[in-house]
Amino acid sequence: MKRNHMSFANCCEYTQDREISRARQLFFQGDVQYLLMTERFYFFKRYRIRGAHHCIFYAPPEHCDFYYEVLNLLQPTGGGLLDSSFSALSAAWSDNMCAILYTKYDVLSLARIVGEQRAQRMVAGINVSEEIADARGDDAEMCDRGTYVFVSNSSTTA
Repeated sequence: MKRNHMSFANCCEYTQDREISRARQLFFQGDVQYLLMTERFYFFKRYRIRGAHHCIFYAPPEHCDFYYEVLNLLQPTGGGLLDSSFSALSAAWSDNMCAILYTKYDVLSLARIVGEQRAQRMVAGINVSEEIADARGDDAEMCDRGTYVFVSNSSTTA
């Protein structure tokens, strides 16, 4: 990211509170385009990240509930929240995006999020991106500290 001159801030469980506050404020104000945080940071701190419109998990989270909690942190990119019609609400959330990068070795972690059958299909390469959005109702880089969660407040992702 530094090599490509992208503006970003990062937070991990060892980051001091004043640095976390500064990173969150810079991200919310749009002074930095990306916020990189570890799963352990979210586990220990549980901060609400304001201004996030996109999210990329560099690996499936260890705790499946984190996936849905981070999704709930996303804020709508478009207008139309005052209008309660389905089309207006759909338009408000249409530009939001969440993705998980995974390999065939992540099938157990994926199964905790989307279910065993969907995880098998995903690992097999079958396109199930439309199904992931309603999987719960059923109706950054790995290191020794855990999964990186990469959130963006920009209207386009790199």
